[in-house]
Amino acid sequence: NVVRATAGSGGDAPAGTFFLYQGASGGSGDTFLEFTATALPAEALQFGQYPGQPTAGQPFGATVRLVDRNGKLVPVGTGQVTLSLATGTLTSGGSAGATQGVATFPAVVIPGAGPNRLIARAFLNGAWREVAGTAFDVAPALPHRVVVWTGNVQTVPAGAAVPVRPTVRVEDVLGNPVGGVTVTFVPTGGGSVTGGTAVTAANGLASVGSWTLAAGANQLVASITPTPAPPGVGSVTFLGTGQAAQALRFTSYPTAAVAGAPFNVTGEVLDGAGQVIGGSGPVVSLSATGASLGGGATSQAATGGIAAFPALVLTQAGSRAITAQAQVGGGTLSV
Repeated sequence: NVVRATAGSGGDAPAGTFFLYQGASGGSGDTFLEFTATALPAEALQFGQYPGQPTAGQPFGATVRLVDRNGKLVPVGTGQVTLSLATGTLTSGGSAGATQGVATFPAVVIPGAGPNRLIARAFLNGAWREVAGTAFDVAPALPHRVVVWTGNVQTVPAGAAVPVRPTVRVEDVLGNPVGGVTVTFVPTGGGSVTGGTAVTAANGLASVGSWTLAAGANQLVASITPTPAPPGVGSVTFLGTGQAAQALRFTSYPTAAVAGAPFNVTGEVLDGAGQVIGGSGPVVSLSATGASLGGGATSQAATGGIAAFPALVLTQAGSRAITAQAQVGGGTLSV
């Protein structure tokens, strides 16, 4: 038996009048049933071709099907279909007209890396219809540049490590972070590092283990492997200054004291320009001429270039002088 319908496909055959034919003009031959079916309009969207893991900035193809309420393609369906993203905005390829029920997007470009999904939208059968595709991860493109993230331009006493570890971020040409890239940190002009090789995390960041500065100007070059092709940036330079302690001075000093009564002394550690050095400085020790100096501690490590000695006591009366000394770079500073 043969069933014939006037609709091409995607239709329903409602109950109604049908005709039974037997042979040509009622004669002998094949028997078939003929009835009239109604094709349903397009009123929903389905993704056909869909990306698995696209790369940021790289075009990929996608298709959207116009379907009826039963999920069947409507081959006569037409209309404008637009694509958008759940997060962010497409760079290109986000609009196409449907032909024979299918809208084809040959060059869709997503600029941002990370989790996302496509959303298709069209006006069908008097209403806006929308469908969201499955989630996917957009991979970053190849490493294009390395940029300074944190830890640049720091000043500490010579021989001390900087408080903020130099950190870089590796990005693709669109500025997306790129993980899994090897970064090498190499000091130039003095100083030293620990953990001089690091691998970027998913956020594109990598840090040196530590950076200890020598006296004077220091540089730390961070470079990525392989070096990006021009005009990419394959390395950056961090700057640091190691302050060498070159002098001591008192900022709080007794002009008169009573034997056995407490008093306070404060000193500063200075660089060659007379500026107080930052960070952790040398140990400063006090002594008194012709008398014992007690009470509080007489040796203190300078913090932020300042050494404070509270509650000191001179045990003998008379004319006395207090001397401060610090061992720096194999020499002795004294005041």
